[in-house]
Amino acid sequence: MEGLPSTRSAIDISAELHCPLCKGVMKDAVMTGKCCYRSFCDKCIRDCIISKSMCACGATNILADDLVPNKNVRDLLESCQLAKPPLPSHSADLKRNSGRLVTYTED
Repeated sequence: MEGLPSTRSAIDISAELHCPLCKGVMKDAVMTGKCCYRSFCDKCIRDCIISKSMCACGATNILADDLVPNKNVRDLLESCQLAKPPLPSHSADLKRNSGRLVTYTED
């Protein structure tokens, strides 16, 4: 909401937990098991392997079936998500009116 300070502290996610392809925090982290042994988002690296017939590192001896879930990265990202404090609830101040979110303040 505009004008309200956030009480949520930002948790910086290490660059190692970002996908080298999309640059976002990895989703469903997988690791290449036959070439560079790097971690990527599952969708990003699968799309790369299928569309280019090679890994992002340039190796051509890899198949999408060679990808291995990276449980360590997945667990680490999950623990980061659990460590984030929840946003404060303003449900008492909010009211839905004809599909729009309207805030009411007491005078």
